[in-house]
Amino acid sequence: MLFNTTMIGGLPSPLASVSDLSPQMNSAQQQQVSFVSWGMSWQSSVGIVLICLATIVVWLAWRNLRGRLSGHRLWALICWRLVSVSLLVLIAMRPSWVTEQRSVVSRSTAVLIDVSSSMRHHGRLKRAIDQVHRLRRDGPLHLFTFGERLEPMPSNIAATVANATHSDIQEALTSLAGSMRPPGLGQILIISDGIVPALVDGIPPEIQSILAELKVPIHTIALEDPSGLMDVEVADIRASPFAFARSALPVEVDLNINSGPKWNKLSATLVMSLDGQPVSQKLIALKGPSKRTVELEIQPKTLGPHVLSAAVVPLAEEVTAANNRLHRPLQVLRDRVRVMHLAGHPSWDSRFLRSHLRSSPDIDLVSFYIMVGPGGLMAQSQDTALIPFPTQQLFGPALDDFDLVIFQNFDFRPFGIDMHLPTLEKWVRDGGAFWVVGGPNTLASRQWSTSALNRWLPVKMTAADRPGWTDQRIKAQRTTLGAQHLVTRVGENPRQDERLWRALDIEGYNTNLTSRAHASVLIQSSSSQPLLTVADHGSGRVAVWATDSLWSWAFPQEHTEHSAGSQAAYHRFVQRLRGWLLRAPEYQPLRIQTSNQIAAKGEPVVVEVDLRGPDLRARPNVSVSLSATSLPEGAQSSELHRGKTNAQGRASLQWRPQKGGAWRLTVQTHDGATGRAAIGVDEHIEEERMVHADVLGLKALSRATAGQALDSTRSTLPALSAMRPQIQLKSRESSPLWQHWAIVLLFISALIGEWIVRRRWGLT
Repeated sequence: MLFNTTMIGGLPSPLASVSDLSPQMNSAQQQQVSFVSWGMSWQSSVGIVLICLATIVVWLAWRNLRGRLSGHRLWALICWRLVSVSLLVLIAMRPSWVTEQRSVVSRSTAVLIDVSSSMRHHGRLKRAIDQVHRLRRDGPLHLFTFGERLEPMPSNIAATVANATHSDIQEALTSLAGSMRPPGLGQILIISDGIVPALVDGIPPEIQSILAELKVPIHTIALEDPSGLMDVEVADIRASPFAFARSALPVEVDLNINSGPKWNKLSATLVMSLDGQPVSQKLIALKGPSKRTVELEIQPKTLGPHVLSAAVVPLAEEVTAANNRLHRPLQVLRDRVRVMHLAGHPSWDSRFLRSHLRSSPDIDLVSFYIMVGPGGLMAQSQDTALIPFPTQQLFGPALDDFDLVIFQNFDFRPFGIDMHLPTLEKWVRDGGAFWVVGGPNTLASRQWSTSALNRWLPVKMTAADRPGWTDQRIKAQRTTLGAQHLVTRVGENPRQDERLWRALDIEGYNTNLTSRAHASVLIQSSSSQPLLTVADHGSGRVAVWATDSLWSWAFPQEHTEHSAGSQAAYHRFVQRLRGWLLRAPEYQPLRIQTSNQIAAKGEPVVVEVDLRGPDLRARPNVSVSLSATSLPEGAQSSELHRGKTNAQGRASLQWRPQKGGAWRLTVQTHDGATGRAAIGVDEHIEEERMVHADVLGLKALSRATAGQALDSTRSTLPALSAMRPQIQLKSRESSPLWQHWAIVLLFISALIGEWIVRRRWGLT
């Protein structure tokens, strides 16, 4: 029973920014309402009993009086009795006068439209905007877009673009909860293609807590795709992240194929690439929608980090080519070291070196030394069989199967190897290891000094009429650099190192040798003739040991103070030298590590640099530079990033790729130390790769909030007409009427008045 209503305030605008919505939603219509409240409901059992008793009392009074009175006197007493009984019932029902201050809040609908990159496919964004135009007829809407963040929709709705990198539904709902809360917010409508990473595996706890805070139904419209969609997606590359060089690596590529009738008789080409260079391919028949796994096999040859890529050649009328390529990191390791050992003639030096190589469990050895037989020069293999020297087999395509080639006192001319020296040089430049062990047949002749080897070995051979060899006995000594280098650490401690090197007798060495500027001399004679010289050559490494006397360390001899540990020193020296030649990780002076091996275009890649000296001590305050080269075309990145190492020999550089594909990152110092890493860059963001709408996550969101998952063809919002304003009670004042003296006085007066009338009319 309303007696008075006063309204103050207004409604929020349908279009507002996220930050402006909060104060607007708090403004509401204010009402002051006065009415009578009953302490006992008329519809309660007690109330019904009272009404029945009052009716019986009045009826009994009428029955007793109708034979004794008539006319107006009868009806006057009946009315008097009715007033008395009514006042008694009124007092029993305990009426109160109530005044309430109310806030009437109109509940609105928030519409969130997905503007991530996947909404560009199949006209999804246009269909979403068409939904908005139809829905605006049904009631007030607050329009937003969401991608990485929640933003108000532009006033010109047609100007909305889908360019967000992903759909962050958690951020959108969090922002909405901070700006529009119940009761002002009545319901939420999300229009999306369902490609929402947070909903892939159901509703996470973080979003569930936001839904509990909002306490409003969330309706969803999933923009499903039309039939006849044609697309081939490289969904995944399944292969071990590690592979062994020259060993087959099985690779499985998962494809999602959606082909229409036009493609039924066509085939797609799947290409596997390593560092951008195709290494395998296969034709895939397109026969209707399917998920297919294609098996391929590759055989990587180069050690280190690589980028494995799978790509499908784009087809005509394909929806998008953004999902046709995928990258994976691949680290190629060395399972066993394949060594080619060519010895000029049998000697103690060749015997001990070959014994060391054969005893190493991680080495596959192919060894020959030259014998003179009736048929002329013959080669004796490690299995002691006399065979013609297999020049074509060893220095042809089979050369790529080796990691280390050793020429030990070996004259290559009689075997036609000089024609293959350019091939050998290229093999080293591409990452091979080459070790020359000296002797009268090696480094000493004019043929060696005039060969192609003299252009890239770390020592320069001077042409002379006399042989470049002497049988003079000398002592070997380490250079300043050699004393710090790991290769020369042959003892168990620095003191033993020095003692073992002083005890090594050099009985003959190659002369007429000069080290090149880029090379490092680790061991020299007392006359500063280089004995052990090492250098990088391209991606490979070369060492020249200009003597054949290392065997004296390995030869069993009587135990003395000077000979103690010499055999162990021999094996340690050979092992460390081949480790350095083969670029074993522990011998790398510059190591780099990237923050991620697969990056998106424009995403910063942090390159951590760790620079060490020959003794593996940190090199502080050294300038380092980072460059990037695309593979396989070799285009350089436009930026060169520079930095300096700190006290721990570390530096942090950053590169931001602007083009997709496989890239080689190279860090260099001014003195030639180099570290490399490979990284794959995705040309397209993940949202652009996703083509197929996913309605399951949106349906789960609706079910969790008692909302509805709507068909995209529906033109009205669910239950919009039921979105009545919500009333909030601000204050309430109650004054009991049944205790008021006027009501009691009126009831007593009615009883006394009836008694007086009855007495005067002679009824008492």
